[in-house]
Amino acid sequence: MGGVVWIQGSPEGLLNWGPETEEKIKALILSIMEDVINDAAAKMREFISTRGLPSSKGSGRIDSGNMLASVDSEITIDGENISGKFGWLAGGEVYFLAQEEGAVLWNGGVIMPMLALYDAGQWAITEFANRVKAAL
Repeated sequence: MGGVVWIQGSPEGLLNWGPETEEKIKALILSIMEDVINDAAAKMREFISTRGLPSSKGSGRIDSGNMLASVDSEITIDGENISGKFGWLAGGEVYFLAQEEGAVLWNGGVIMPMLALYDAGQWAITEFANRVKAAL
């Protein structure tokens, strides 16, 4: 599981930085989280737009535009916790998940998985860790 690893000196040094430094670190983490989550939502939209099927009308999986337009992102601060999420946060239509995960149709046809949410999520986890490491 990922996380922030302290590699500069003893952990006591981190704890004794004082409240100003703690607030600066929180602000930095919040800024990185906002950027990564917004970038991940943009990456998800890019994947939807470019990972088409042979039956797609264009280069991606955009027929009505609903799946693309429904991608959103959100940052939540709850006390000491900062979290970010992206995807189809307001729900969406049933076919969104069939496109994302793939499906076998009643007529024997197959929808190959798009993996836009999954791949953007994997990218976000790695990118967040990389940006935090670079900032500290």
